[in-house]
Amino acid sequence: MERFERHDEATPVAAASERLRAFTKALWDALVPRSGPCLSVQGELVRANERLSSELLRNGLGNYYTRDDEAGTVADNFYGKLLLFLLDTLVENRNAALDDDDVAYFSDTRRRVAPDWERCVRLGELESAETISEAERAELEALDAADEQMPWDDLFARATRCIANWCLANPELVDLGGAPAEERGVRDLRRLFAAPPPPCPRCQGRGWVPATEPKRFPEPCSCTRAD
Repeated sequence: MERFERHDEATPVAAASERLRAFTKALWDALVPRSGPCLSVQGELVRANERLSSELLRNGLGNYYTRDDEAGTVADNFYGKLLLFLLDTLVENRNAALDDDDVAYFSDTRRRVAPDWERCVRLGELESAETISEAERAELEALDAADEQMPWDDLFARATRCIANWCLANPELVDLGGAPAEERGVRDLRRLFAAPPPPCPRCQGRGWVPATEPKRFPEPCSCTRAD
């Protein structure tokens, strides 16, 4: 199966290509359980990107920019863990699944994650406080002036394409430790990549052939019979 290119990605004015959307849905249907994490890296990549994209759409990543406890970091946050797993896996670039430009993009994004998260979380804490000191007010102004938004829409659109390419380059399922894995009966994604066989030339895939005479009934095609 051919790799996915930049023109397959979603843009602010257009959806992802039909081929990429169909491929991503096939991965989701094959690998992602109704609830909980996936056993395989392939499945967890798809799940992480979809959960993060949905959180951005539904809640503006409000649950991502949240400190779970007073000393919590982005690595302690549920959505933060998903994002770090996603970026670290793509940057590692198993079997050279991504090109250099994509790896550089995700590497740069990975370096920005912790500073961006800390800034936005602290900004939210100061803005929601009933009273703040003069020092905290100065901190608030400095944080607000340093506003550099993460390119979330672009990130998740690009990740969708690169996850698909990662799975094409790594069709045999592996768990987080790199050992062979099985997800919902699937061990190798190549069965999803293969083109369907052409329909039977006799019945055109219907499973039956028309009657040859007006008074006769259609009959099962030979392609439906066991050898």
